[in-house]
Amino acid sequence: MTYDDFIPLAITFLERNERILKDYNASLAHLIVDEYQDVNYGQQRLVELLAGKKADVMVVGDDDQTIYEWRNARPNYIIREFEMVFDNKPLKKYKLSYSFRFGPVIAQCAYNTIKFNTNRFEKPLIAHHISKEANIILYEQSPGQSTTTNKQMAEEIVTLKKYKKVLPKKIIVLGRMFAQLHDLQAEFMLRGIPFRVEGQRPFYERREIIVLLNYIRSAINYGKPVSDTSKEIFLDIANTPNRRLSKLDLARLMNNAIAKKRTLRDAIRLWIEDPLNSLNDLQQEQVLSLMSTLERASKRIVQCPSDSTHLLLGDLVEMLDYLSHYDNYYGKGETSYEKKESVLNFLDYALQKKLPPEEFLEHIAGLDTTRGEPEDQQIVMTTVYRVKGLEYDYVFIPNCNECYMPCLYESVNRVYDKSGEISEPEPSETIENERRLFYVAITRAREAVFIGAGSSRSFQKEGNDAVKMSRFIDEMQYEATEKVMTAFQQVANGKGKSVETLLKHTAEFGGIKSLIIDLTNYLSRLGNNSLLKKIVQITSTKPEAPFGYRTAYSKIIVPEKQESQNPSLHSAWDDVD
Repeated sequence: MTYDDFIPLAITFLERNERILKDYNASLAHLIVDEYQDVNYGQQRLVELLAGKKADVMVVGDDDQTIYEWRNARPNYIIREFEMVFDNKPLKKYKLSYSFRFGPVIAQCAYNTIKFNTNRFEKPLIAHHISKEANIILYEQSPGQSTTTNKQMAEEIVTLKKYKKVLPKKIIVLGRMFAQLHDLQAEFMLRGIPFRVEGQRPFYERREIIVLLNYIRSAINYGKPVSDTSKEIFLDIANTPNRRLSKLDLARLMNNAIAKKRTLRDAIRLWIEDPLNSLNDLQQEQVLSLMSTLERASKRIVQCPSDSTHLLLGDLVEMLDYLSHYDNYYGKGETSYEKKESVLNFLDYALQKKLPPEEFLEHIAGLDTTRGEPEDQQIVMTTVYRVKGLEYDYVFIPNCNECYMPCLYESVNRVYDKSGEISEPEPSETIENERRLFYVAITRAREAVFIGAGSSRSFQKEGNDAVKMSRFIDEMQYEATEKVMTAFQQVANGKGKSVETLLKHTAEFGGIKSLIIDLTNYLSRLGNNSLLKKIVQITSTKPEAPFGYRTAYSKIIVPEKQESQNPSLHSAWDDVD
């Protein structure tokens, strides 16, 4: 029995045992459900069964933080299903609008973004601590800029640790997907910042990278007698990309080469030339292509031993049509996209190191992201999915760009109920789910959020001329929010000519009505009625300012359904992380 079995088995048991269900219903006076925005159909059904018609039911949750739709959580359970299902008693709704975590700048930027979602329960997000100076710092990279946003973020972390004495456990680096974190990982290693990646291996230990490195190792070993080590390395690459070669035949080939002290080159050549081999025409062609790839790579290493490894890696990616392999294997979607991004990021890392192949392999073998430091001295990198409900003093979001955040590939798991037994809410629009992920990311911070956007690299994203920063950055309306709310905080703290500054910025951005509504809320709480009247007077005649993105953005890509490859031909060579 697995964890996923527990709830279906419990539901089935209660539905089939009416007497026991009645006993539960009779004994429960109150039923409280926390994190209600995360319930799926099974959990909702269990709540209904246990509550019956007697219990008072209280649920607590935030539909703006429904980020687990991949496990069939649905925001509609809290938005509208609850009051439809539990309609046997009076309903009371409580808006918990105040955050005790951060100040007005983060609160307002988060609200500005999430209000673009159309399927949500409308509620403000107000900072309880008016004077708390919690900021959002945005690093935008322009073409040709020498210092990347990832370098700036790494420098900021060094400053926080070294000069402000911030403990590493109070810092978190977040991404929508792990590939988003690779560039900053490289910067950390360059600067000797200890870190660990939770939920994934470091970028240089990912499966798609290990395969590329093993191609280089096989090319180096190509003219040498096969050993137990080179055998395992060759077996690791032989079916990636998928060549549909028999695992048994490959193992027999390598064992025979070891016994007869043959080189890898001779072993493969004799296999091809053997009229009794079991290869069909397609497999024969694939093995010849593999030989050609290893021959060219081996020749390059011998003839140009001082060339940077990124040149060899680039050749391998091209010769193997390596990026297409992931589209063919997984279908064109989020999983394939992330693996391709991982490869391209690694090429860029190799370009920065400028080491020849054998030195580069030694360099990779010696990497240790933790630098031997204890866990409490390591910066944690992970995805937004893993930190909901947690909080940190400082949150860093690198490469906050389109295709990373939001991911432009629809990835919701569809559940097909052929018998039509259940009525389940439809999944959210993908962009709304992605927006909630961004909202959760920036609201983890107590002191500051650092966002890097528009980062460039030598190997550009496939099919794009330039990297676009995330649309969510425009939606934050960062400039207006930062100026108005910072000026307001200076008023609250009695600093200098802060009133004049606030009136100036209010006049400039008074058309952003949601910003002004929250500003007047803060001023009312502050008890500054004279300033409140001036703000109202300035903004009352201003028309609503239309929102516009600075650039055009793509729509979400809905991948076509792909037929899976034959597992009997592929299972031993799966690209599972």
